[in-house]
Formats: sequence, C-alpha cells, structure tokens
Amino acid sequence: AADTFARLGNYKDASDMVTETYYLQGLSLLKKGSYDEAVAIFEYLGNYRDAETQVLEAQYRKGLSCISSGQYDDAVDLFRSLGDYQDSAEQVSEALYQKGLSLLDAGSWDEALTIFADLSGYKDSGDTINSVHYQKGKALLMSGKYMEAIRELSLAPDYEDADSLLRRCMLSMSRHCIASGLGDTAAIMQNKVWCSTSLILPQMSS
Repeated sequence: AADTFARLGNYKDASDMVTETYYLQGLSLLKKGSYDEAVAIFEYLGNYRDAETQVLEAQYRKGLSCISSGQYDDAVDLFRSLGDYQDSAEQVSEALYQKGLSLLDAGSWDEALTIFADLSGYKDSGDTINSVHYQKGKALLMSGKYMEAIRELSLAPDYEDADSLLRRCMLSMSRHCIASGLGDTAAIMQNKVWCSTSLILPQMSS
C-alpha cells in the first residue's frame, strides 16, 4: 500500500497516506511481536504522531519478551536504556531476580549470591540469600568439604535444617581430625557441637 501511495506523490495528501501506512504497519508489527522491525519503522517516522513513544513501547515489550525467554542480560540492557519509561526500573530488578534464580538452579551459587545481594529488598531476595548459602553448604557437606560447608551453613541460621546439618558437619570434621591425628582440633569441633546442641535444648523444652 505504501508503494502505491508513493507512486501517487503528485496527488494531494499522498505523502501523508504513505506515512500513515508505514505507521499502521509499525503498529501491526508491534502487535505481532516483531519488535526490531517495529522499532525501525517508528524511528524512520521520527515525530509523526506518537512514533517516538511507540519506539519506547516496542523496546519495552521486547524487554518483557527477553525475560520470558531467559535472555536476562539483554532484558537488563533494554530496560536500563528506557530510563523512566513505565516501570522499566522495576523490570531491571525483575530481570536480575530471574537471572539469579536461574543461576541458583544451575548451582552457580556465588554468581547468584552477588545478584541477590544487589537486589536486597526486592521480593524475597533476603530469604533467597539464605537458600543459596544453605544449598551451597549442603552440597559442600555431601562432597566432604567440611570447613567450607560450615562457613556456608553458618550464614543460613534457622533456614530449614541448616542448624542440624551444621552440627552434622562439625561431627564429620571432628572424626576427620581424629583420623588425621589432629586430636586438639577434634576436641574443639566436638565442643562446638555440644554448645550448639545445648543452646537448642532449652528452646525445645519451652
């Protein structure tokens, strides 16, 4: 249609009809999810009608699509470039939050921790940090890395059975020290287990 109107350039309003046709095509592409093509058209149209706003809207919707498809870094870049358009700032946090969950599922605990620490206060980031320390500590315990496990589980107090796993880890570390001829270290670990258990007993009886 735009080509047809362009050939009628010597007729009144033909130029406006060409521009309007492009505008409607941009809206159609936006509705179909062809965001890059829509952006190209609206940028070409410059300040025609609300073309400049439609550029932002197309990029915004593309950002939402990137979150849905797991392209979190692309989503973050898009929403940051949109400044204060709609809730772009919140969508940056949402993209990072979803990326953190994805990293957690993949066992990339340190990367996940960095993200959730930066997102402090957004959704349940605080509880998720405890979950990261717990899962990492549990995995380290299962692989026999007791010292590292103790450090991680200590950072997740009261989370699920973290306290129980921590005592189990200390006992395993104590046995390991005894087997290695490190009696003094074993005694220290056993004392810590006894202290942590004695602190829990009053709570259980109350």
